[in-house]
Amino acid sequence: MDRRTHMLRIRVSDDEHRAIQSAAQSAGLSVSEWLRRCGAQRDPRIAALRELRGELGRQGGLLKLAMGGGHSGSELREALAAHSRVVAAVDEALRDAR
Repeated sequence: MDRRTHMLRIRVSDDEHRAIQSAAQSAGLSVSEWLRRCGAQRDPRIAALRELRGELGRQGGLLKLAMGGGHSGSELREALAAHSRVVAAVDEALRDAR
């Protein structure tokens, strides 16, 4: 990675400042990293959603294995249905973010 030697200073309102801090925190990033990604047109929400989608895929596989292993209880079916709803919501958010 290139060494970061330049500093940018910008002026923002109180509301903008709060919004930027909140967005960075929600993305699990520092304000600096969040702004770098936004400035480079790499929306940090998309990266976070893709990471979440990958984890959900792994969890779904585990749920399916549990169901196939003789665990046919209604709780597992409900967990898989809830999982499927979350996956669909993440997929929709990814489509909307593009």
